Amino acid sequence: MIARLLRQPWIWSFIAAAAVWLAAIAFTGGTGAAGMLTAALSLAVFTVVVGVGQMFVITLGPGNVDRHIDLYDSVRLAGAVDDFALQPQGWHGPVQRDDVVVN
Repeated sequence: MIARLLRQPWIWSFIAAAAVWLAAIAFTGGTGAAGMLTAALSLAVFTVVVGVGQMFVITLGPGNVDRHIDLYDSVRLAGAVDDFALQPQGWHGPVQRDDVVVN
């Protein structure tokens, strides 16, 4: 079973990601390992959104890849949706600081 698993082309990206994560844990002494994993999983959500968008472009169109759907735009869209969703709870945008003077 392990030999069959090692023949799969996608397993090497998982092994490399685990090796980098373990190296980062060893380098930092274990501090921040959970935060690093949480950040990676939260960014994975946006990657899935981009992948699903590409799937729709490929399957619903003539088979072209739309290079305009990228992670940056997905993060901006998620931020805008989040801002819109938080407004009913009394959140009115970023904190405005009046004590900062820009020359």
